[in-house]
Amino acid sequence: MALLLPDSDPGTRVSIIPRGYAALGYTLQTPKEDRYLITKTELLNRIKVMLGGRAAEDMVFNEISTGAQNDLQKATEFARSMVIEYGMTDRIGLMSIPDNDSGPFLRRRFFGDSSVSAQTGREIELEIKEILDELYKETKDTLQQNRNRLENLSSALLEKETLEKAELLKVIDLDTPAVPPNIAIVQ
Repeated sequence: MALLLPDSDPGTRVSIIPRGYAALGYTLQTPKEDRYLITKTELLNRIKVMLGGRAAEDMVFNEISTGAQNDLQKATEFARSMVIEYGMTDRIGLMSIPDNDSGPFLRRRFFGDSSVSAQTGREIELEIKEILDELYKETKDTLQQNRNRLENLSSALLEKETLEKAELLKVIDLDTPAVPPNIAIVQ
């Protein structure tokens, strides 16, 4: 997914080898240069990359599993930060809302002894959900348009388990169209 998004840190390694507790595989992205700021577009693309495994699983198998739990958690945290810390959404706007509670659920963060009203907490939840839902749809659309690349990558990973950047670029083959003209992909 990272290689398909122009305003995204490039993928430099993909692996299906489990790494510890939370990862059944991973995509390693390394920035092109040292940076101290990140744009809204770059954040949105990072979320799309995190949703890529779940979207591919849903698209290919018409079923989802618990495999993307960690990616989903991280994607939600990025979306939450966009809403309550960075003022990057129209619904909440230019507000930075204190988030001192380290609880894992928005209900604990924004209701009860919180600095925001129940209505604002609900608006925050809705905005986060809207961001994730829209990016998930866009991610599935991108993967569907690049289904042949997804299949090639899957086959290469089953054969070799880990691919470095040069191998990724060869397998993904960005120089050829994702879908040949006048050919529809059937699910």
